[in-house]
Amino acid sequence: MRLDRFMVPLTLTAALLNSAQLPVLGQIQENDDDVIPAEIVLRLLSSDFLEVQQILLYELPNDLPIQLPLPDQATVLASMVYRVEGFDVDLYRVLLNVPQPPEVVAAQYRQQLKSQGWQEPTPIAGDLAGFIPSAARLDNQLVFCSADKTQGIFVSASSQADNSTDLDLNLVPITDDHSSCRSDRASDQPPDFKSPMPLLSPPVGAIVTPQGSSASGSKPNEYSFVEVDATIESELSAEAIAQHYAAQWESAGWSPYGEETNGSVKKVWRLEDEASQPWQGTLTIEPSAEQSGVYRAIATVEVLQENSHE
Repeated sequence: MRLDRFMVPLTLTAALLNSAQLPVLGQIQENDDDVIPAEIVLRLLSSDFLEVQQILLYELPNDLPIQLPLPDQATVLASMVYRVEGFDVDLYRVLLNVPQPPEVVAAQYRQQLKSQGWQEPTPIAGDLAGFIPSAARLDNQLVFCSADKTQGIFVSASSQADNSTDLDLNLVPITDDHSSCRSDRASDQPPDFKSPMPLLSPPVGAIVTPQGSSASGSKPNEYSFVEVDATIESELSAEAIAQHYAAQWESAGWSPYGEETNGSVKKVWRLEDEASQPWQGTLTIEPSAEQSGVYRAIATVEVLQENSHE
């Protein structure tokens, strides 16, 4: 998922986590009083975009805009309130420890959030459409949106030596109408390019990671050729993955034109757009030679010239 399309403050939060994380306790130089001066802590936790307003140990801020769901058995280690420069909004950061491994925390916290009305944002494809990525996983990051689409929870997790999980949880306001939390609104807007490349939702249980895209054409944002590439991890066969995506091509108005199977699976479709321009679309699913259950997926659409043929 692209964080810049989720919300601006969330991007700033991610930047902060990369550049100004709390120091590991074992790395702190003790002074005579065994206390770190407040001005040093504030400097460590602030950035060019975020200014620390409050730091609390072992408790949550008392001015949270909503009741913040916490994972079962979670212990609050510290919490911070940040002011976002130039946006007049506050971010709330909570450091937690849960005495369970990440995969257990992931399943339980996801279920807990959903039962309380929080929703995972709908993943969206890149600017050239094509493969929609699978939702983020907790071992890397987790994003949930409140039912009223006004708040977002952004979580990063790390496994500890004692098999517990440390969580860095951020509660952020949603200020962008084009964020992933408001993808139901954004989806009503026409794309800023013209090509009939369909949106391709991932198979159930698959991990789909877009790898890139390219396009060409004689007019800006009006393409005669588009190619998108993705990596797919799935227990399904190449044929089953291709068939899953084939149904979506055909739902988008494409007519089957051919198929090849030789280790890889290649499907071909034809379409005539609203301007009576003929197009050809192809989907290729290639199994990895090095790793079972991993595939490269390539989708293309291109304008058919007169007298073109297979």
